Amino acid sequence: MAQLKKGDIIQILRKGYYICDAPYDAANQQPCRLFNIPDGTTKENPTGLKTTNTAAAGDASTTTTAASSPEATQLAEQIVQQGDKVRELKSNKSAPKVNQILIINKEKN
Repeated sequence: MAQLKKGDIIQILRKGYYICDAPYDAANQQPCRLFNIPDGTTKENPTGLKTTNTAAAGDASTTTTAASSPEATQLAEQIVQQGDKVRELKSNKSAPKVNQILIINKEKN
């Protein structure tokens, strides 16, 4: 990497492609500066983030954390119940009722 010049493009294995913005400067002990070239793929969430399982079909425990308060658990259950109502109305082709629910929810917020 010490021989990189500005504008050089390199590939770092299992990391991606990078372009050199500033080369290594031995006199000032400045490291080279690389910018990632996006390849268009999406990355997975970092391991520290909790993801929700959409296949659980209304299981409130997948959307809450282990250290949640009773209020948070109750709110999550209400959200799941409201989502179930909307999905049921959409499956029954009840568009006017769905719009009414959405308007009511906007008014509450």
